[in-house]
Amino acid sequence: MPNTGLTKTWTGRIHYFTGGTVAEPKQITYTAERWHRSLFIKQRLLAAYGVNAQAKVLVCYPFSPWSIGSIFTEASLYCGAEVLPLGNHSTQAGMIESILSFQPTHICSTARNLIYLAHRLKALSPKNWRPEFTTAFVAGEVLKQPVREKASSLWQAQIVNVYGMAEFDMLGSELPDLPNTLSLVPEFDYAIRELASSEESLLESNYIPLELGIQGELMVKERGSSQWYATADHIQVVGQTPSLWMEQSNLVQIQVLGRMNESVSLADGTKIIGAQVDKVLLDHPDLNHVQVTVNKSKNGESIHIDCVPKTERQLPDRQKIRQSLLKYNIDLVDSVRSGYISKIDVRFIQEAELQRSIRGKIPRLLEVCPYESV
Repeated sequence: MPNTGLTKTWTGRIHYFTGGTVAEPKQITYTAERWHRSLFIKQRLLAAYGVNAQAKVLVCYPFSPWSIGSIFTEASLYCGAEVLPLGNHSTQAGMIESILSFQPTHICSTARNLIYLAHRLKALSPKNWRPEFTTAFVAGEVLKQPVREKASSLWQAQIVNVYGMAEFDMLGSELPDLPNTLSLVPEFDYAIRELASSEESLLESNYIPLELGIQGELMVKERGSSQWYATADHIQVVGQTPSLWMEQSNLVQIQVLGRMNESVSLADGTKIIGAQVDKVLLDHPDLNHVQVTVNKSKNGESIHIDCVPKTERQLPDRQKIRQSLLKYNIDLVDSVRSGYISKIDVRFIQEAELQRSIRGKIPRLLEVCPYESV
């Protein structure tokens, strides 16, 4: 444990907010013990990538009322590093000379901010902009491969993907001896929650231990607690491997496949809910199942309606099925007209081809955000 001065006997509490994955800010409370643990986990990561007394760390994450910038800053200090905590002000003209003279060896920032900051540095001080090799810790957003490659190229940087959620700060990361995969930190309990086929069944979720090859929604909880938190990430366990940087003999490695919800929000704010899919099925008694998948990619969003007909002799009209979904969601009509939705496809398939939960249930609504990097 880092010598932070915090002990389990402290009773202090601090309140922070998150707004990265929810429509409205949500208050998160850290006890002194939880804050101490977050510092320890983050310091362990930074130390694994060479943050020490010779390191210079630039922190470009926001500070209060958010926690991420404060934790990165404090963890860097406990590694013995020199720290320049600029927060959201790193791209302001007055800060550029400070960054250039500081010459960071490590940067804590989102990938998109890294790209923007590099362009600002080059534009405002083209003669002095000579990026040295750095290590960049990227957290707080989905890290897609094109963005990763561009940020790495601009900074001549090694990009380290950091995975987490506000309630627990950091849940996992890439490690020096386990690159290109996310290793979950051993301080928490994890499970897979099978997909619900109805709103009611969310109250009766089953939690399955992580095993090699298993897929589903990743759930997290404190050790000894009965309260699970949903990450809303659809993951697959791809390894169980020891690491030189952890005391435990084996760490679980995951690949994040996408997002899975009973409601899906589109880029323009339109929301599709499972009840609307149910109404499509009610409109077409000649169908046994309807499953709607929203696919999100760098080329835009598309909707696929998979239908299982009761008989293959006389298939329903595809256009009528498409119109049923639009009929129950007027905002979706506007999304199609404005071009946010590239297409709505309808196909007829066998029941065995439908996507299922690990317990064999058929979710009516899926969101797939194929991350191009872990």
